[in-house]
Amino acid sequence: MTELRTETLELSPYPLIDLKKNIYKGIILEENPICKLCEDKECSKTKKIQDFTLKKCTKELLYFRITLNKKAYFVHGLKNNYGDLPRKDKKKYEKEKIYFKHLNAVKRWTNKTNDIHSKVETNILNTKSTLESSNSVFIHDIKKIYSTILRKMENYIYENCENPKDYDNCVKNLDSNLLGVYKSISLLEHQFSVVDYVANPEAISYGTIEPIKIYKAVDKLVRIFQSISKNHIEITGSSHNQLYIRQSFMTLMFILIDNANKYSYKNQTISINVKDYGHETSISITSYSPYLDNNSKKNIFKKYHRENCAKQIASDGQGIGLYLANEIAKSLKCKIHVNSTSTKNTINNIDYANVTFSFTLTSLDE
Repeated sequence: MTELRTETLELSPYPLIDLKKNIYKGIILEENPICKLCEDKECSKTKKIQDFTLKKCTKELLYFRITLNKKAYFVHGLKNNYGDLPRKDKKKYEKEKIYFKHLNAVKRWTNKTNDIHSKVETNILNTKSTLESSNSVFIHDIKKIYSTILRKMENYIYENCENPKDYDNCVKNLDSNLLGVYKSISLLEHQFSVVDYVANPEAISYGTIEPIKIYKAVDKLVRIFQSISKNHIEITGSSHNQLYIRQSFMTLMFILIDNANKYSYKNQTISINVKDYGHETSISITSYSPYLDNNSKKNIFKKYHRENCAKQIASDGQGIGLYLANEIAKSLKCKIHVNSTSTKNTINNIDYANVTFSFTLTSLDE
């Protein structure tokens, strides 16, 4: 449900107050001076009344509730027009002796406002659905292209290798230009997996559980990133575990390494440590990046959240990557921990420190 715009509330014919005591001035009748001096705001506390039911406050002013976009507001500070009624009409309102002559006009405005908002919301949802459908087709077409190129590259490597069984060694011995193309396409494959999850977040928890040699998979990703990074990226530790997890693990690693590479200060080492602890494997990504205080650590995984310093370093970010990383981690039944050393160094008005993202994996079939 989209929020009702403040501009719409400010077009109310009469002054409104919401349950949080926010005031919206009317365009026909502005807020009553008596209401401005009122500290109690009793009208905003009257929750259990039907819409358009007139009530009188202790200041002898009238108010009534209306509902806009499923939220309660109160038209308040109104003059009681009962005394202005002809004698024959007063009998209708003799019990309460309260009457507001423009009540029907406010009803019409309220109904019209809700109707317009409903139509706008429907149009937004239809437009969003159309765009998502178009994006899905576009992404699918692009994926077909790079997947075809990647498969052809892999076939070429197999056919031109002395020992096809040792595929990793075949890749290492490629011509440097071909190796660069191969790594670039591989990187594109991981980038589009992120796009897939942005377009369809539910897909994060999909996918078959399969055996993945953790160290080998991370090492491959590190080599790909090293080919495009100005920083030195290293993998340390020792791991022999083969865990049964989803391929989304690779997207998680891609996001965290990409994040470290994007925000690390230039010419610094990015260290990825992989270490086994029995049937579990711990992974950490450490970089010399903007310092994170406790508040930043709480917010960093929120969707669309970006620290001010992050905007200075990389203006093109959207605040989606770490949000997706956190969602993937949940689907893999692990939690990402963030640590930032207290030792800081200010460079170009930005505080830098050693920042580490870490998590521990276990097989999902256990």
